[in-house]
Amino acid sequence: MTRRRQLSLRNAAIPAAIVLLAAVLRMWNMKYDAQNPFYDAAVRSMGISWHNFFFGAFDPGGTLAIDKPPVDLWLQVASTKVLGFTRTALALPEALGGTAAVAFLYAAVTRGFGRLAGGLAALALAVLPISVLTSRSDTMDSLMSALLIAALWSAIVAVQSRRARWVLVSAALAGLAFDVKLAEALIPLPALALLWWVACRPGRRFATGAGAVAVLIVTAMAWAFTASLTPLRERPFPIGSRTGSIYKAIFVFNGIERLTASGRNLAPVGFPSSPGAARLLKAAHPDYASLIGVAILAALALGLVALAIWARRREDPLRKALRAPPPERARFWILVALAVWLATTYVLFSFIGHLQPRYLEAMSPAVAAIVGIASAYLLGQMRSPRAAWLFAAALLAGGAFSAKASIDLIQQRVSDANPSGSGSQYSAYLRAHREGARYETAANGPLSVAGLIMQDAQPVLVMRDVDGKLVSLSRLERLVREGAVRFMILSDPCASGPHCSATTAWSVRNSVMVQPGLYRYATALRRRP
Repeated sequence: MTRRRQLSLRNAAIPAAIVLLAAVLRMWNMKYDAQNPFYDAAVRSMGISWHNFFFGAFDPGGTLAIDKPPVDLWLQVASTKVLGFTRTALALPEALGGTAAVAFLYAAVTRGFGRLAGGLAALALAVLPISVLTSRSDTMDSLMSALLIAALWSAIVAVQSRRARWVLVSAALAGLAFDVKLAEALIPLPALALLWWVACRPGRRFATGAGAVAVLIVTAMAWAFTASLTPLRERPFPIGSRTGSIYKAIFVFNGIERLTASGRNLAPVGFPSSPGAARLLKAAHPDYASLIGVAILAALALGLVALAIWARRREDPLRKALRAPPPERARFWILVALAVWLATTYVLFSFIGHLQPRYLEAMSPAVAAIVGIASAYLLGQMRSPRAAWLFAAALLAGGAFSAKASIDLIQQRVSDANPSGSGSQYSAYLRAHREGARYETAANGPLSVAGLIMQDAQPVLVMRDVDGKLVSLSRLERLVREGAVRFMILSDPCASGPHCSATTAWSVRNSVMVQPGLYRYATALRRRP
């Protein structure tokens, strides 16, 4: 074996070990973690027909659609078709996405700052508790994070090569990340846009910038535009939209209302700390210190110390950085972009009304990258071998602490899945007493039947969206008279009042409870001998 080949294998061994560590943490005992019934029900329904698959249908009958583009769920459907509808198959695409994110971050940071910085950044992300937690979930944030890091890598290549095509590739990846998780994927956009601007040649900035914006919009809106061409009567009604408009579900329900926390939200739980400047630094779970707070403090401390040393050793450091040779100037702008990324996400997530822990995957790449770059820089500045070894030991201790917290998550089966209503407890009874009804049951909300759809994959009649009427009282009465629906799952069995829907009140008055929360229509009973 030649020396060059030996060196190549040695250089590949460390990142390969880090990626392997990330894969183990994200896939070990994954089958025991809690599921997210809402999205898993959609995966089950989408696997029934191509119509449901394309539109992201929530229920087997294709009357409701999830509140997001189904790009991520397409991967989960494919996984369940190959491996069966199991917890492992549902979460595998996200675990692979989280593992790929570690590899992409190594490639991005190494490209700008060398293998040591890349390895430390990748290791920080591999053991970061929030990244491990989210990657073991069957939600879509880990895939979004991987796409954003890939967009960062492309932007770094663009800055170094000054080639417009890499700007367009980065914009396309950012648009694809939007297709996966909507507004959350736009949070790092100012940082990426800064790199795109730096990468453009002075005489072509307008043309390249306009092209990047066009690519971003086309990629981000490709599914929404195509799906909206189909009339509403021929496609599922998107959850979260009062009018059936896909654009309102995307930009209002998942955009403005998530920022303002105006009251409509599918997720019943969120980040336990109230909004405030120290929100992300507080305990995010009672069993350990913080999902990401310790890493944020480490990034800030290491970054500020490295910045102070860098600035102290240069006269007029900013001017020299801007006039430095291209490689050093590129590193300067990459660091500025990462600082913008971290600052943007920190401020937004500190004060947003409703924060889910998994949203933090939009900031974890910046945190891990800054930790890796600053640590590598400080190691390189140390003249004393003893000091370097002590600092390296401190870094390993920090990584071990983070890895221990992640392992605790796995062993305690902590999950970021929303404990939404299941409905699966009624499955056996409904199968035994359905008597040929078109719908297995009706329900006064989508979360009440998510688990039932996962288990039985039968048509259900959902009466209301998040806060809007989907089925009129006259239609419900007709379906009951015809025997098309015999049962109703009522998570809130009100009989009257200003907040009680007409369909729920009518169901309570005209039914008998056969199990807690499950009602059988008396109208249908009276029709039968």
